[in-house]
Amino acid sequence: MIPALLELFERLTSAGRVSADDVLALRAKIYGADSLAPDAMEALGALEAAPGERAPEWSDLLAEAMVDFAVHQEDPQDYVDDAKAAFVMRVFAGDVRAESGLECLVRILEAATEVPPALSSFVLQKATTAMCAKGRIAAADVALMRRLVFSGGGDGNLAVTRNEGDTLFAIHDAARGAFNDPAWSDFFAEAVGAAVLAASPYVPEAREAALRDEAWLDHKDTLGEFASRMAAKPDLKGAIRDILHPGEDVLDEWQAADAKFAVDEAAAGKITDDDARWLVGHLSRSRLTEPERRLLAFLKAEASEVSDLLKPLLDAAELQAPLAPALAGAPPQPAPAPARQETAPGPGEPAPVFGLRRTPAA
Repeated sequence: MIPALLELFERLTSAGRVSADDVLALRAKIYGADSLAPDAMEALGALEAAPGERAPEWSDLLAEAMVDFAVHQEDPQDYVDDAKAAFVMRVFAGDVRAESGLECLVRILEAATEVPPALSSFVLQKATTAMCAKGRIAAADVALMRRLVFSGGGDGNLAVTRNEGDTLFAIHDAARGAFNDPAWSDFFAEAVGAAVLAASPYVPEAREAALRDEAWLDHKDTLGEFASRMAAKPDLKGAIRDILHPGEDVLDEWQAADAKFAVDEAAAGKITDDDARWLVGHLSRSRLTEPERRLLAFLKAEASEVSDLLKPLLDAAELQAPLAPALAGAPPQPAPAPARQETAPGPGEPAPVFGLRRTPAA
């Protein structure tokens, strides 16, 4: 690291504050070099972990620099290999702020086409810690978690995994009873529901395959290679097939994968005994919360088949009833009797006092 940049990092760490002007100075020095240096990225992570105030501009600098370094700077581009994942996890091993450190990690998953499972799990753990520490879910938190769960480089690519479902339940439990943003309930229900019911055709690509693909895209034919192809005997059958049935070769290539995904998707639409046990292990043991009720309503509407272990709960007329009796096979709790309608006081009766009901006549 250049001495001037090292001195700047040391000064800002000691000051306990990073202003907008400080961010500009850091950006100029970090991006003034030919490439982003690993020690500069480590210093950024250390400054993120240090206590003190941060200007809003800090979040963008941290995320942009780390994405450029970990995702775009080395070959294959857009692919985070094991070495880069280990570097990122080491840099963010300490506490991270939701609005900066966690934002940075989510952007890495969004920018990358492939990341090692260890990095995805690491980001989920950091999200759990950061969100649970807040104890309340704001609109910005919902938006950030939505990006994390559905990021292309996330735990299951665009699909939602059990690990991500565990994270959402942990955050839900930490924020129980708080004044959470209204969007949280719907997002929780849809995301956890997708972890139970959705299938994904996603298969992680090995680093060697990614390098081969990138080399093929970057390759430019030499004059000899071009002449050799021109002199080759034409594939008349292939040419005629392309004319009569355009795109059929592409269809053949994907047909087997599409057929397999259709089978997987049909199987995923069923709530199995294992799914039911996982859900019950997370749901409230007394009255269900609003996000949990919406989750059960989502599953009841979308599932093609439901495990017998979960049917009593999904079929219960009152989803706010205590959970344990429904799961034990007991009949659903009866709905509460409708409240007595107030009537005007009769002759000689006292008027009702605010907050108290009149004693009904015998």
